[in-house]
Amino acid sequence: MKKLTLSPTGFTITYIPGQRTCASIESEIDCHSDNPEFKAAINALESMIIGHFCAGIDVCDSGYIEGITTAIEAVSQRYDDMENQDDVKFDESMIKLVKINRVNCIADQTVEYAVNRKDWSQALLRHEDPVLALTELQRECKVTRGAYELEVDEINTEFKVEVTET
Repeated sequence: MKKLTLSPTGFTITYIPGQRTCASIESEIDCHSDNPEFKAAINALESMIIGHFCAGIDVCDSGYIEGITTAIEAVSQRYDDMENQDDVKFDESMIKLVKINRVNCIADQTVEYAVNRKDWSQALLRHEDPVLALTELQRECKVTRGAYELEVDEINTEFKVEVTET
């Protein structure tokens, strides 16, 4: 059995050389969340990666790793935000409506993190790329997400839209 670690994403593939279809994948990415939706999204990502590996796709390619890194960040932000935003005040004369829609847009995203200076320096030495260094520290649960801002410049398309009363 061989192990292939997709650094810095935290995914490890175990396989038998010459038998790529007999492979498994594991990670500890969901260590910082009890959110079942977050865990399900990470499991789906694992399934996609192992499927690609079994099909012969080079999952160690830098472009592939960058895509997985972006997907991990997006999943983390999506489910962290869903848990933390509830600051609208309602009185008895009001009802709460929730609009959920999927959009294709152009947006600028800003996220602040708190991280130990020594951990950051070591991660930068290992990877030289700050995006990969941050991803590694996130995987190891060594960062705390602070302020988050998303500024949408343009909505290109609005897909499925749902409005429900809660």
